[in-house]
Amino acid sequence: MKSLMLALAAPLLAVHIASGQCPTDAAPDAPRVTITNGKLTAVVHLPDPQRGYYRSNRFDWSGSIACATLNGHTFWGQWFSHYDPLGNDAITGPAEEFRSPDGAEPGYNEAAPGGLFVKLGVGVLRRLDEKPYSFGGKYPIVDSGTWTSTSNRNSVTSTQVVHSTIGFDYRYTKTVEIDRKANIIRLHHRLTNLGKRPIDSALYNHVFLQLDGKGPGPGTSVTLAFAPTVETPFPDSVSVEDRTIRFLGPPPNGRAVGSYLTGYTPGTPNAIEVIDTTTGFRVRQKTDAPIVKFYFWGHSRATCPEAYIAIHVAPGKTQRWTTEFALEAPAAASPAPR
Repeated sequence: MKSLMLALAAPLLAVHIASGQCPTDAAPDAPRVTITNGKLTAVVHLPDPQRGYYRSNRFDWSGSIACATLNGHTFWGQWFSHYDPLGNDAITGPAEEFRSPDGAEPGYNEAAPGGLFVKLGVGVLRRLDEKPYSFGGKYPIVDSGTWTSTSNRNSVTSTQVVHSTIGFDYRYTKTVEIDRKANIIRLHHRLTNLGKRPIDSALYNHVFLQLDGKGPGPGTSVTLAFAPTVETPFPDSVSVEDRTIRFLGPPPNGRAVGSYLTGYTPGTPNAIEVIDTTTGFRVRQKTDAPIVKFYFWGHSRATCPEAYIAIHVAPGKTQRWTTEFALEAPAAASPAPR
């Protein structure tokens, strides 16, 4: 692996956010930065092949948020019970994964066992056997490329450059930015094809949204820009009414709620709204690229509407896209007078 280079204009964050609202991190020595607009604050994990919070082979290493705070409340956080930096999904949201439409990754189908393929946002991986690609597979990372990160008060940018021996080379840059005036977090992406072969994939955001450390339950609703048709029926604790998925109770004990959804068209806005009526939380999510596939996943600790977008970058070309999260949380209660 090539070494990580960091040029940080903001100091590394200690275990807690300044407000003291975020829980103790499972990996306090992992590199991270804190960004803020003075009201909304976010702690962003930094990619690092040796010390990074997440070092597995499924999700994009950049841009995951350890925790964000607003009005004394928290968004995101550790949703899983056991932390392992090499675990497939031991990552905080909003976690993004590049996953090709045909279920493979660039170079996988043509590689023999022991051969190489590319996972965008991770690096060059090794195929293990004759089985089809599995997003849950443990494929060895041969080269994670070179990661560089820079930051200022309200944004942090991480860039990965990967060169392979199979014609797939790229430069991938993601900036996590807090709007200076509004309580909005934006993820700006730029993928440049430096190789000789076209890069075809898709990307979705496995949001892993937590509100004050909690997942979906009574009062949680997820409203889409289309009326969804559910491929796998939800349990009785989840209803679908027009464009809204509504939780009448928590997900079944020990199981997640999940299904692919259809009903969108090429012109459907890529927009999602999550509301918790019991607390006053609201998250508006949107991406400036059309939906090509949609999966909904609700876990007892996380709410995850997953809209896929298409990735196609010809040699020498660049694709750009942005996802934003507009966050609302009720004002913290004033302390009782003495």
